[in-house]
Amino acid sequence: MARILGMVAMAVLGFLLPLQAQQPSPKLSGKELAGKKLFLQRCSLCHMPALNEPWDPDPQPFGPKLNGFVKGTETETRARVAIRNGTPRMPGFQYGLTAEEIENIIAFLKVFQ
Repeated sequence: MARILGMVAMAVLGFLLPLQAQQPSPKLSGKELAGKKLFLQRCSLCHMPALNEPWDPDPQPFGPKLNGFVKGTETETRARVAIRNGTPRMPGFQYGLTAEEIENIIAFLKVFQ
């Protein structure tokens, strides 16, 4: 009987632990969390390294890594303009993201280390 209870307890923990891991980080504000979601959906394809390239021990992203990029008002403005208007290697998102969504991404980039 104790063995069955132990197995049931393990099954319940195995089910609940992943749910707990999916809860939002308490360190980020609502605006930063919204920006993180948008960053992962729209920006991570180019600005984060590929996860499953076994032949490359140090995969690099297509675009520059952005962790720690937005440190002050100058880099914040540069990031905002680049997101809105694009760069020679990056499309602009002025038609795909609202001004509020761009501000949310900027808020996330400020804390993205």
